[in-house]
Amino acid sequence: MAQDAPPPGGLLSKVVKFVRNPMVNWSELDQLDERDSQYNKHVLKEMIERKRANDFVRKREFDQLRKLRQRSAVGASATPMALDDSGFFDSSRPSAPGQREGTLKKIDEIEAQMVRQPWQPPRDAAAAVPRFSPTVNAEPQPAEARVTDFAATDIQPREALLAEAPPEDMLPDVDWSLGAGAQGGEFVADPGLEEAAIRFANGDDAGCEAALLALAEAQTPVPVALRAWAALFDLYRATAQQGRFEAMAIDFTVRHQRQAPAWAVIGAPDRAMPAAGAALAWTAPALLDAAQVTALAVQLAEFRGDTVQLDWGALDAVQPPALGPLADLLSRLADQPLRLSARGSPRLEQLLRHHTVSGQRAQPAAWWRLRLAWLRLTQRPEEFDLVALDYCITYEVAPPPWEDGRCSLAASDAAGARGQAAANDGPGPAVRLAGVVTGDALGALVSMGAPPTAGQPLVVDCADLVRIDFAAAGSVLNWTAAQQAAGQRLEFRGLHRLVAVFFHVIGLADHATLLPRSH
Repeated sequence: MAQDAPPPGGLLSKVVKFVRNPMVNWSELDQLDERDSQYNKHVLKEMIERKRANDFVRKREFDQLRKLRQRSAVGASATPMALDDSGFFDSSRPSAPGQREGTLKKIDEIEAQMVRQPWQPPRDAAAAVPRFSPTVNAEPQPAEARVTDFAATDIQPREALLAEAPPEDMLPDVDWSLGAGAQGGEFVADPGLEEAAIRFANGDDAGCEAALLALAEAQTPVPVALRAWAALFDLYRATAQQGRFEAMAIDFTVRHQRQAPAWAVIGAPDRAMPAAGAALAWTAPALLDAAQVTALAVQLAEFRGDTVQLDWGALDAVQPPALGPLADLLSRLADQPLRLSARGSPRLEQLLRHHTVSGQRAQPAAWWRLRLAWLRLTQRPEEFDLVALDYCITYEVAPPPWEDGRCSLAASDAAGARGQAAANDGPGPAVRLAGVVTGDALGALVSMGAPPTAGQPLVVDCADLVRIDFAAAGSVLNWTAAQQAAGQRLEFRGLHRLVAVFFHVIGLADHATLLPRSH
C-alpha cells in the first residue's frame, strides 16, 4: 500500500495538502510535514521525560516500602510512622502486638496499587480502597528523647516559613506620585501628560483619553507609564466612566502585575454636598439688579450644604426693583439652619445707612426693610430695635417685629457687624474648589472659617474639583500670586492628576504647593 501512494513531493500530494489546509499558501505546503515532524518530536520528548520522572518517583517509593518490610522482618516498628516537625517519619515509637499483620497487609495493598497502571481499573473496587482508621495527633516528644536515622538539618520550622511568605494574591502597591508634592521645579513634567491635561481642560475628553492611552502603552520608562495610567484612571473618574475604568484596571493589573486603584467618582453629589463642610459662595457685583437676586435665590433653593458665604466688598449700588426680593431672600436665609460667612459687610451697611436716614421719606421704604432683614440675619436685636424705631418715626407705621433666626454666623470681617476680632485665633480655613469651574473662578473659591494663623499655609481643598478651564485657571493663578505677595503660603490638596498637571502648565506650582490625590 505504501508503494501505491504518491511520492511526498508530487503534485497530487500537494493538491491534497492544499485541500486539507486551504488557508496555507501554496509555496508553504511543503513545510507542513516539517512542522508536524518537529511537533511530534517535541511531544515525544515530553512523554519520555514524564515517564522518566514517574519511574524515578515509583522507584523511590518502592525503596521506602522495601525498607519498611525489612524493618518489620527484624522486629522493628510496623505501625504507620507519624511525621515529626521536620517532615520525616518517626521510627522510634514501638508498635502494638496486634498491629503488625494489619500493617503488612496494608503495605501489600499499596504496593499492588502502585504496580497497576493508572488506566487499569482494580479487580475489586471495594478491596482497592484501603480503610484506614482515623489517626490521633500526638504531641511531639522532647528533642533528647527522639531517635531518628537522619541527620539534623538547618531547615526552618514550617511556621516561620509560612509567616515569612507573602500572600499569593497580594500584588505590590503602586507609587502614584506625580512628583508634584513640592513647590516649584520638583514637579516631574512630561510633554505627553501636559498635552492630555490641556485637552481635558478644553473639554476634549476623547483626545485626552487617546493621548493617555498612547503614553501608557508606549515603550516608556515605568514611572512615566504609571503617571499616565494614574491620569487615565482620574479621567474616567472625572467623567463617570465606570465601565472603561474597570476594563482598564484589569488591563493594568495584567500588564504591570500591580494593584489597580478602586473606583470612585470625582465630584460625586454625595461628596460635593456632604452633610457638613459644603459651602455656597456668592459675590455681589458692583450694581446689583433683580435678575442677580433671583439667580441667588435659585442657588439657595438647590443648595444642600451648611455654609453660605456672602461677599459684599464690590457692591456700589442696588437697583430699586432688587430691594424687595433681596430683603425677602435675607429673611428666608435667616430662618434656615445655615452658617453664614459674611465678607465686605461694612460696604453693605454703609450703603444701607446712607439710604435710611430718619425722617426722610424720599427714599423707598424697601431700603428700611432690607436694613432690618440684614440686622436680623446678623443677629443684632438691639440695633434692630433702634432702626425699627426710626422706621416708625419716619413712616408713622408699625415696624416689623423682631424674630429669632436659625442662621448662625461662621465668621465676619474685623470691622463687620458683630466685631468678631477674636475669629483670627481659630484654625486655618479650608478654601474649596469644586465641580466644573469656568470663567472667573473667584466666585468658586469658597472660604470657610477664619484666616490661617501666622506661619500656617492656606489650604485649598480640590478633592471635588472635576475640571477647570484656562480662564478660571488664570484667575486662580492671579489670586494665588496675590496671596503669595502678601506673605501667605498656599497648598492645593486633593488634585486629580489632570488638573495637577494643568496647574503646573500654567505656572501655579511657582506660587503654591500642589498635592495630588492618593489612589
